[in-house]
Amino acid sequence: MIHLVLPFGLASILAGAGVYAILARRNAVLMLVGVELVLAAAGLLLVTMGAARPDPLVAGQTLT
Repeated sequence: MIHLVLPFGLASILAGAGVYAILARRNAVLMLVGVELVLAAAGLLLVTMGAARPDPLVAGQTLT
């Protein structure tokens, strides 16, 4: 069993940095980097919840 604090903390930092990059930057490339950070945070949350609650279909890893 993994501790859920570290992955959730990392995902919140990634999501916060991504939202800041989307809202504060006017350069299209940096906005796309922000979108990728938000998507990475979502993927990390899916994999974390899939590892925390094991199921036979491995839904978190499958959705990611």
